[in-house]
Amino acid sequence: MIFTSNSFDTSEVFKLWTAEKVETGCPYIIGQHGNNYGTARYCPSETECVETADAFLTWGWRDDKRKCEPAFILKTAGRSQGRWNPRGGVLLIETCLPHLLSAWDPYPEFAMYQEEQFQFAERLPEAIRRAMTVRLHAEYKRHPWREDERWRRRQPEVALDDGTIPISALIRESRLVVHSYDSTGILETLSLNTPTMCFWSGGLTHLRDCAIPFYELLAAAGILHDTPQAAADKIAEVWNDVGAWWKSGVVQESRQKFCERYARTEPRPVRTLTRLLLDHSSAVSRGH
Repeated sequence: MIFTSNSFDTSEVFKLWTAEKVETGCPYIIGQHGNNYGTARYCPSETECVETADAFLTWGWRDDKRKCEPAFILKTAGRSQGRWNPRGGVLLIETCLPHLLSAWDPYPEFAMYQEEQFQFAERLPEAIRRAMTVRLHAEYKRHPWREDERWRRRQPEVALDDGTIPISALIRESRLVVHSYDSTGILETLSLNTPTMCFWSGGLTHLRDCAIPFYELLAAAGILHDTPQAAADKIAEVWNDVGAWWKSGVVQESRQKFCERYARTEPRPVRTLTRLLLDHSSAVSRGH
């Protein structure tokens, strides 16, 4: 049996080797890699996984696709929930300029994204802004945008992390984690029950219809915002007792419903994954 969550996309040698093995009847199973699977209107990687694998283990969704098998969020399996500092600061997690893989120029779009990050910081009360750390994507060093220099010019009092400190260490020392784009990190922190907020422009237009109600749950609970100003205002509102807001019934109910669909947790992940792999491997072997 072959199982991967990464190499199907990144390793040409793996692809060739897997193709040869599959032709001999070897079962081939893919695990979900990150976000956008099951939610985004345009997710070519999802199509690739569903069409080429004998089974695709998702983080909770199925959407009537025969090969999709709901499993759990693989990236946080076995990790303890609720590890955050109620007296810590704000951690703003950034993306970086995308690689030139699209048919359009990403620079103008990224310039708008960058401006929204500055607007978010400027909207925060000064005391909260001084307690904020901006986590730059480690890839930023490979691009000419120089986010670190832009932040120092615009918001010199904000602490910057260059992407080298383990993200889990930064989260443990933070009172609140803020994601500035629809990222895998949102699924991770929600699944770990870590106080989370997120914002991005464009609303929910990038989502498929079946996913929108679940994101609307996050918006109704004050977790998701469609402007940087709204996110900053909500942070200022709950700042003195983030725990009370996060543990409230409406927030926890929305988080749990969202995670059950897109970031399920499993108390015995090794046993569950073993069962899923063996079941699908046996089914493929019987078919051949």
